[in-house]
Amino acid sequence: MNTPEFNRLDRHVPLFHEFLLGNIEAVQFVVRVFRALHVWDDLIDKDKELTDDEIHSVFWDLLIVLPADSFYIRNQALLGSTLMNAVINWHIANKLEREGDEKDKSIAFILRGAYIDLLSTAAFIVGGIEWVQEIGPTIRRWAHAETFDEYSINLATECEARNANQK
Repeated sequence: MNTPEFNRLDRHVPLFHEFLLGNIEAVQFVVRVFRALHVWDDLIDKDKELTDDEIHSVFWDLLIVLPADSFYIRNQALLGSTLMNAVINWHIANKLEREGDEKDKSIAFILRGAYIDLLSTAAFIVGGIEWVQEIGPTIRRWAHAETFDEYSINLATECEARNANQK
């Protein structure tokens, strides 16, 4: 059984259809990868409870489904490098959050959203440069709705949860 937190992306699927011009393969790819990235973040931050089924589901998607995903296979050069950069930036953001000062946290706030480049890249793939330039600001407004103040509050809560789980 999945927790509401695991299914948090489901409410955004209609937006992904809009951003990706109704391309079902692209939407499924984005949801699959975003869910995996969120679960990875939850496992590292230790701030959300995940069920065994949720963890198994994500690993199944990553190890079995994604390598056979036709959208990913056709566009692996673009999507793979975009995903790699997002993961690198996420690692850097985590380090800045945990070891840095307030300025570092503001940098981390920017870097944490690098995974949204995957959505912009998918929009480019399905609609071309004109489409991604048109929809790009809408994607970014949606993705970056959290303010820096909200991020700071959430980060403090996350740190408390991680520290409590490490005791």
